[in-house]
Amino acid sequence: MDSAKHQDRRYITRGSWIYLSGLILRLGARVPLLLIAGRLYGASLYGEYILAAAIVETAAATATLGFKRTLFGVLHEAGDLTGAAMRHVLIIGLAIGCSFSAVLSAAAPWIADLFGMAGAGPKYAAFFWVVPMIVLADLFGTATLFK
Repeated sequence: MDSAKHQDRRYITRGSWIYLSGLILRLGARVPLLLIAGRLYGASLYGEYILAAAIVETAAATATLGFKRTLFGVLHEAGDLTGAAMRHVLIIGLAIGCSFSAVLSAAAPWIADLFGMAGAGPKYAAFFWVVPMIVLADLFGTATLFK
């Protein structure tokens, strides 16, 4: 029993370090980009980008439906059918991500006007289609940790 608890703690610790490392890498990659973008393109375009990025990140986090936390349980319960379970999770996440992207793209002109960025509507409409790709990357990344 002690050995099983110790093994569980090792898995939790390993997963925590992997998550923290991924967070640091993502932030480390974004900070220089944001500083350079702000300097090169000016405050107005930089503000447009930051608003769109915040909306996309929020929509992508919502579209995963918490599968990033529960995926291990789903795959463990699936037993021999992990492939089918993973396909279902990916289809659900992709469908919700595409739905969010469609709604956000349709609302892009209104969102741009709401924040006083009238010319940003078409750019937002295109950028919002990044949501399904982020959802797939998050789910695939989480699934790779499953043994």
